[in-house]
Amino acid sequence: MCLMISKPANVTFHDTWLKDFYTSNKDGYGFMYVEDGKLHIHKAVSTEEGFVQAFKSREDREMLVHLRMRTHGDVDLHNCHPYEVLTREEGGELGALWLMHNGILTQGNEGDKSKSDTWHYIQKVLRPILLQHPTILRNNTFQSLIAEDIGSSNRFGLMSSSGDTIILNKHSGVDWNGAWMSNTYAWDAHSAG
Repeated sequence: MCLMISKPANVTFHDTWLKDFYTSNKDGYGFMYVEDGKLHIHKAVSTEEGFVQAFKSREDREMLVHLRMRTHGDVDLHNCHPYEVLTREEGGELGALWLMHNGILTQGNEGDKSKSDTWHYIQKVLRPILLQHPTILRNNTFQSLIAEDIGSSNRFGLMSSSGDTIILNKHSGVDWNGAWMSNTYAWDAHSAG
């Protein structure tokens, strides 16, 4: 069921920890971070060594990281997180908006079984609302409604090109080594500690 990490710029991880994260979540990975007012996205289906190198090359940045363990949809680049929610033009003052997810969503997955549960939720729930009112994402009541809708066993990480970083259901994760981890079941906290 994946692992999502919110990592501040000054936090580093040992290679052995990164390899541990990858071992349980081999079905693709992605990064997102803002630099010079632009939201940068990197997604790959690769090897353990490829993941470690990709992480290390971005380690000095504040970023959201996602390692995928497939539950719905194919193992391919399209189903790697993050997912685009809004383009820069659609987001207005929010700018481009992308999302990562940890957990399993059950709404509407039968529509296209090649796509992930996250893709379905974005297309059927988030995108239609945010296309009409992009900045509602900054509203705490709206964030609470979406967090309740997905349930506490699901966590969303959203990042916009204007600098917003929002974690929904953050209380369901853990703080570890200066970063926030979406769970403790998709990595070995004891060996990594």
